[in-house]
Amino acid sequence: MQKAFRNSSIFKIILIQDFIGAFAFFAPQALLIAYLHENLQLSAGNTSGIIFTLIFFSRIGRLAFSPYLDKINFPLLLAILQLLGGLGFYLLSRGGITDLYLGAFLVGLFYGNNSIVIRIATSFLKNQSLSLNYSLLSTVTNLASSGGALLLGMLYQHVGPVYMFETMSVLFTLTCAYTYWATRKITLPKQGHFFKAIMNLVRKKVILLTLLLITLVWFIYSLALTTMPLFVIDRLHRIDLVWTVTALNGVAVLILAYPVNVLIDKLTDNTKLIISFLLFGLAFFVLSLQNSLVMLYLFLFLVSTAEIIAIPAYQSIMSFNTKEFERTAIFSLSILAVGIGESLGAVFAVWTNEHHPLFHIIFIAISGITVLISLFCSRNTTSPA
Repeated sequence: MQKAFRNSSIFKIILIQDFIGAFAFFAPQALLIAYLHENLQLSAGNTSGIIFTLIFFSRIGRLAFSPYLDKINFPLLLAILQLLGGLGFYLLSRGGITDLYLGAFLVGLFYGNNSIVIRIATSFLKNQSLSLNYSLLSTVTNLASSGGALLLGMLYQHVGPVYMFETMSVLFTLTCAYTYWATRKITLPKQGHFFKAIMNLVRKKVILLTLLLITLVWFIYSLALTTMPLFVIDRLHRIDLVWTVTALNGVAVLILAYPVNVLIDKLTDNTKLIISFLLFGLAFFVLSLQNSLVMLYLFLFLVSTAEIIAIPAYQSIMSFNTKEFERTAIFSLSILAVGIGESLGAVFAVWTNEHHPLFHIIFIAISGITVLISLFCSRNTTSPA
């Protein structure tokens, strides 16, 4: 395994798998919301429930396999899950309520497990620095997200959502064979005491507060991402522009991530989190000023910048408060927190779609201040500046 992981060709395979997963999950998300809300005209309850299912199982599904990845044939697992993802897109194209929920579940399960496997595999690469490898993974994810949104947006507009989902179904059904062949030589080393590490971590107050913070960050980010396509449809009445939300968010993260983090590198993690929450609040304030495309894109810019700042900051807090042998466990716990936050944020956005954006600012302010004060009052919560 170590010999294989020193080969740069292995990393190219990992990057391709990351692209496949990101293309399946992130690229069609805004269009799925438009499909459910505009084309199928589902109730707010069903629309939010289906999006909740997609996001929730993309995160929680990872926990089902992560303790056992060193004991199962995960190339076969990835291929089967990719095949199920293809089936999921086919079910989404059918439009029945049961089909939609099951389709969202299968697509989420596919992406979640694909993501955790390639990230764990990347942690054992010896071809170059780990930070550079993860940076490239992030770049590929955003390329798949933004480029895929552009391509799928064209399909959505010119041939319709049903054909778009059927095309995705055929694509992922065909690529599952490649996935099994390409990843067949990759194995993971033994993992030790996974559940013991989990139990030790959840007894620490600072870890629980950090997980609460992660949940809140992803709640707000998901709230923003779900609000944008609904804003385009209901307030701008421009369904033809829904695809730009996902595409421009990916482009913004891709362009801003490195320079923004270099600019704030000397700040403490606590200060970075404060800036992030201020930007989230400012974003919703901007959106409340005027129903215009300019304000929407300014909102997107502010949200993307807040995300870029918040995620590395809380990851640094996690690393500072855990030992090396606890990193796999804390990674799994953070996935759980992300899944809960993302899922509830999407549901909250649909249910509060008719409210003024200032309503969201009040929520962000109250929850953000509460969590940050609690976290800052704990000892050893941030790394040194």
